[in-house]
Amino acid sequence: DGSWVKAVMDDGRLLAALGKRFQVSVQTMHPGKACLMLKSEYSDERLSVDLQNLSADWLLKTQHEVQLCPGPEPTGAETNENAFSSTEFNREEFDSAQTYIFDGHGTLWGVREASQAMSTEVLERAVVANVNHIIEAGKRVLFATNDSNYSRRMYVDRLLRHGIQLCGDDEASRKLARQKVITASFTCAWFCKKAHIKRPFVLCSHLGLLEELKDAGVTDYIATIDEDGTPRPEYFEPVTKENVTSLVKQAKDVDAIIVGWDQHLTALKIAVAATFLKWSRETAKEGQPVMQIVQCSSDCGGVLGVTADDFLPGQDWANRSVPAVGNGTMCQTICASVGLDLQAIDVGKPSEVLIEALQRPVEEV
Repeated sequence: DGSWVKAVMDDGRLLAALGKRFQVSVQTMHPGKACLMLKSEYSDERLSVDLQNLSADWLLKTQHEVQLCPGPEPTGAETNENAFSSTEFNREEFDSAQTYIFDGHGTLWGVREASQAMSTEVLERAVVANVNHIIEAGKRVLFATNDSNYSRRMYVDRLLRHGIQLCGDDEASRKLARQKVITASFTCAWFCKKAHIKRPFVLCSHLGLLEELKDAGVTDYIATIDEDGTPRPEYFEPVTKENVTSLVKQAKDVDAIIVGWDQHLTALKIAVAATFLKWSRETAKEGQPVMQIVQCSSDCGGVLGVTADDFLPGQDWANRSVPAVGNGTMCQTICASVGLDLQAIDVGKPSEVLIEALQRPVEEV
């Protein structure tokens, strides 16, 4: 992120600082996270991170502190420059970029104008036209989503159906276009492969996550849906000791928990996942790795879509976003059930794992 590593503190954490004019942003982090964040020109074999040893504790949010350094008062020109917020839109800066990354929900579809003067359909068509203009200009355009229910193949299909001119309509072009798409299901599968996770217990409701796992060579998973996407009925039973232990016994040798954006999440699924994690920690020998939990996204909430123009007009609820329980909230429910301040490894955007996957050469992913 542009920061420099300044010191190693007594507790082993690193101190990094980023200076801008007379303001210094200071943050502390686990050395493993710092190695993962290193720019390629500063990284070498000694500082590479073996994802098999990655711990969620490494990736905890860093502590930020802003320090003001004494200096001369800014001149009039500098005052005007500083008054410009980095979040304000700058057309010249935007047009000069070479790479653009677009989200799906709330950016390409499921959008609405604040004043509601423009309908959702008209606004989406305008957005699609702008994105296609950027593609036609020869820019590098990527598409990212935290929706783990989509594989890259599925997401390419959705983009094409939505009017995004991502590639030709032939199978070869569609396959090549997957390099321009990054989904939470893909980064999850990529991480599992790099971390040598072979038999995860996967909470999901759609086939996208399983498709990416299989593409990555992770085929010995235990999933809450069948290979045709049908929910497995045993996970919709009441939460009892007998039901939990029966499912744990059937899924023995599980080495990780993966939490996708499960639209059929049940209390029994949560209980089974929590049992795996809790017993793994209670029975681990000294120095023995414990089972990790991987979340496809840390999102607290999600968006299922937008209400119709004529939905409950008397209550002014037309063109309103329909909220959903986020992937992160689902995962945190499992962590809270285990206790022990359990933290999940996040593989969605904007996690360090996703950034690491983006930085790797195509042949490595």
